[in-house]
Formats: sequence, structure tokens, C-alpha cells
Amino acid sequence: YVLSIFCTFTGAISFIVEYYYNSFSVRLIMLIYFDGLSGIFAPLMSSLKSQMIPEKERTTIMTFFRMPINICCMIILFSVRFM
Repeated sequence: YVLSIFCTFTGAISFIVEYYYNSFSVRLIMLIYFDGLSGIFAPLMSSLKSQMIPEKERTTIMTFFRMPINICCMIILFSVRFM
């Protein structure tokens, strides 16, 4: 749990550092750092889900969370051509 908070916090800090420095090398390092954090964060969330959600209900619960996210993504992708 603490590792997920650390990954989220330092990922946000990497975006702030990238915003304030105009150097290409700093931006590249922060991008690589953020990609590394994303690679850590995805398996970490999967292991946290397996600990928090019982196995019998996991598929149903995760489907209820995925459906609104997918609908929002579809709305955004279809509305991009009107912008």
C-alpha cells in the first residue's frame, strides 16, 4: 500500500519537474522515470486488488468499474473530431 502511494506521489512530482525545466535531457529522464513507475504501478495494483476483493466476486466487481471507464473513453474519443 505504501509503495503505491510512493509511486503515485513521485509520478506527480516527475510531471511538475518536467513542466518547470525546459531542458530536453531533464524531460527525457522524467519521462523514463514515469514509465518505470507505471511499470511498477500496474502489477502492484493487481496484487492489491487480489488482497482486497474476494476471488468469487472479483470479476463482477471489476466489470462494474470497467464499464463506466470504457464508456467515458468512448465518449471522449468520439467527441475529439468535433473539437
